[in-house]
Amino acid sequence: MERELSSMQDFVVDPVRSRTKLRGKKSGSFRNKKFPDRIERLRERQAASSKLPEQRIDLNRIQAWWMECQNHHGGCCTERYSEALSQHVDSLIFVDVQSECLVERPSSTPFVALSYVWGSAPMIKTRRSNYALLTQARALSHNINGVALPQTIRDAIYLLRSLGKRYLWVDCLSLFQDATAEEMDNSLRAMAHIYTSAEFTIVAAGGSHADHGLPGIGGPSRERVLSEQHVKHREGYPWSSYWSSRGWTFQESVFARRLLVFNSIVSWVCGRCVWLEKDPSALFLDRPDKWPSERPHLGIPTGLMSLLPPYPVLGRWGMLVENYARRALTYENDFKRAFAGATDVMSSTFPGGIFNGMPIFFLDIALLWRPRSTVSRRHGEPSWSWVGWKGGVDCLRSWCLFYPDVYGKSGHPSDWVAFATLKPLANYRIVQLDDEKTFDLPALNQFYQYQALQHDMRASLPAGWKREAHPEGDFYTHDSRPDEESRYSYPLPIATALSRDNELDTSSTLVCTAPVAKIDRGDIERTTPESPATVTLLLKGSTIGMVTIDDPENEKLTLRLFIANSPQPCRSKCEHVPMCTRWTDRTHCVLVAISEAVVPDRSNTALYHGALPLRHPGRGKVGIDIDASVGNGKKISFYNVLWIEWKDEVAYRRGVGAVDKEAWDSLQAEVRTFRLG
Repeated sequence: MERELSSMQDFVVDPVRSRTKLRGKKSGSFRNKKFPDRIERLRERQAASSKLPEQRIDLNRIQAWWMECQNHHGGCCTERYSEALSQHVDSLIFVDVQSECLVERPSSTPFVALSYVWGSAPMIKTRRSNYALLTQARALSHNINGVALPQTIRDAIYLLRSLGKRYLWVDCLSLFQDATAEEMDNSLRAMAHIYTSAEFTIVAAGGSHADHGLPGIGGPSRERVLSEQHVKHREGYPWSSYWSSRGWTFQESVFARRLLVFNSIVSWVCGRCVWLEKDPSALFLDRPDKWPSERPHLGIPTGLMSLLPPYPVLGRWGMLVENYARRALTYENDFKRAFAGATDVMSSTFPGGIFNGMPIFFLDIALLWRPRSTVSRRHGEPSWSWVGWKGGVDCLRSWCLFYPDVYGKSGHPSDWVAFATLKPLANYRIVQLDDEKTFDLPALNQFYQYQALQHDMRASLPAGWKREAHPEGDFYTHDSRPDEESRYSYPLPIATALSRDNELDTSSTLVCTAPVAKIDRGDIERTTPESPATVTLLLKGSTIGMVTIDDPENEKLTLRLFIANSPQPCRSKCEHVPMCTRWTDRTHCVLVAISEAVVPDRSNTALYHGALPLRHPGRGKVGIDIDASVGNGKKISFYNVLWIEWKDEVAYRRGVGAVDKEAWDSLQAEVRTFRLG
């Protein structure tokens, strides 16, 4: 598993802030409402601890953090999920920090993990040829073939020894770097469980390579140099660090139950608290009589295992996808490998599993992902999935109109009442490429069966679910999440060990049967140079819909740029971009209708304006006045469509959007069966 330095830098977004902003609520409103006293205390403590910490880190404080969390935070922080790890591996290779060598121990052994950026630093790597040597006492205190342990690993060994811990898991030493492809795949699938099982994970967030170390801990570490700027801009989770921009560190963070972060200032992040260095009053002020069911810092990507209910949660998957897709990798062919642990864990909660990054239980919804900005194709991956594109993607905003699980939890019906109900238009099969064998996948788009339970008051509900009446829309709760805030628009199946119908691999392909039509299109436009491009869809000169384009540069077109809230395009000498002329070539596009969205008579459409596929991001309504239609008691419908391009009878996705139902029906679309590439 090679992880090296790249010049590309991108940062993790806070999906909760994005979610609340989308729904028209103040960012953090839930947190402020639930924890006003704690928020005020945190502010007071930050003001009181503005002095520079000592150059030497107080290891006793780290020990106190660990003991407080272990003794008082409950299962959210202490549950190791060792049984889940043992289903992948019986034993693990650790660094014995006392003997300074490698040892093999049962996977249930308590240990600490290390998360860091490899960069370009020389590394000792465990291979079959040197494993016996590395198991000899003090082997890691010497050079191996002229290469010494990187400073970060040496400092981590010293730190654990000082804290009284025995075993360290670190990827370059705990995994055979010359393992077979099958062995490495199994290890990568276990990665999420390894970091979940760790007592805590040391995060070396202060540097861009493995020789940066953990400055200030004493022993072999170098002194740390602090400034008032470090204290002023300190943060518990290292959002702005190089470490948080890397692909390989993503699932290490997401699944770790506790993070001990070294980023100039030391901090502790767990499922209950965020503690900062030089904050002496932190521990006891943060110990309530009873912990709330929800975390006060849900947006921090850590401790995911304790957040997963026993049923499919599309919103959690969307959060993972949005965060990971923005991260950088030195080698693009590592893209799926660095996400394999997250995929394995989440697959177990989705009936049918996850195929090429898409939960097949929710396939029609998952297909509606959109680019967050301009993206480019990732070679060898399917165009219909987000894994087939490089760059930021938008899932939560695109899916929130239809999926039943949400993050808002404000108590407003928009938290659980979906904006629109979906109806299927397309049929899908997953086929083996070499022999045309069709997989038997009863879970494919099975969410439609559960969505139908909303309208059948006499239907029997799945085990553990109950319906609660509400004047603006009934909601459903499950016994595993008894708190009132976990409300869903319809019940969902409970995950079992047999949830996955098949182990689908990259040699399988998606075959679609759906209505296809050619439609006139207007100008390709952008509201800002960074925003995704859109194109209007035309019928006899009138706008009937809009498509967000995945990769406009692939067509070698020039775009015209619309300034947000302005009805006029920029002129050719626009100061905002070097060129923004009208597009004049290729006046048609081929669309596939995959689902119908029916908007009932509701007045909460304003909460969804940022997500509506029929609203231009800079100029408002396009084609259909949803607000006026719903306000007049009229049900409206639109079709979710994919813009495709034919290559050798295979359809490749170019964009996603929506078309007015009445307009599409007048086109007399042709139903075709084809392969999606």
